[in-house]
Amino acid sequence: MVAASLFVVMRNIADGIRLLLTAIVLTAVYTSFQPAANAEVITVASIVLLGVAMIVFTYFGGMEAVIWVEVMQLGIYIAGADRRRGNYRPAQSTADSARRWPTPRNLISFRSSTFPST
Repeated sequence: MVAASLFVVMRNIADGIRLLLTAIVLTAVYTSFQPAANAEVITVASIVLLGVAMIVFTYFGGMEAVIWVEVMQLGIYIAGADRRRGNYRPAQSTADSARRWPTPRNLISFRSSTFPST
C-alpha cells in the first residue's frame, strides 16, 4: 500500500515538473517576442492552457490518441538520433560530403583522404 501511494505521489510530482518546464520554455519563447510581457502571468497561463489541452485531448482521443502521439515522439527521437549519428544523408554535393564530420562508418576513409600517406 505504501509503495503504490509513493508511486502515485512521485508520478504526480514528475508530471508537474514536466508541465512547469514546458511552461517555462513557452514563457521564454513568448517573452523573446514580447519583452514587455509579464513572465509570471505567461507561465501561469501556459500551465493552465497546457493542462486543459491535455485533459481535452485525452478525454476526446482516449488512450489510443495518447499512445499514437507517443509513437510519433519515439519516431522523432529515433530520427534525431539517426541524424546525429550521421546516417541521415540529405541530397548534397560531393564537396559537402567531403567536409562532413567523420562518423564511425566513414572514419577510415576520412582518415585516408585527410591524411595522405607520404
